[in-house]
Amino acid sequence: HVLAYGLVDAMAKTANASKKFSLVGAGFKDFTRIAASSPAMWRDICLANRDAILKSLALFEGEIHDLHKMIARGDADAILEVFERASQARRTVGMRAPSVRKE
Repeated sequence: HVLAYGLVDAMAKTANASKKFSLVGAGFKDFTRIAASSPAMWRDICLANRDAILKSLALFEGEIHDLHKMIARGDADAILEVFERASQARRTVGMRAPSVRKE
């Protein structure tokens, strides 16, 4: 949720934001859909889970920083390695809804 809110807010602050939002594809819409949920609720969740969220954000910031460097230096192999690793992890973990136990 923090990432989705941050991405939408960053894009909203850019020049011609309305035009840019009108051009986004399904992936952006899927990723940022949750930014339309209750800001007050997610503020409270963030504050209640501050330590865990800060730990996760630090990890993500490191990944983004590494990708930024790879892209800046044009390191196609390193970028591909990260993308392949993430793609494999996503396929391995799967994103199925939790099963409901029938009693």
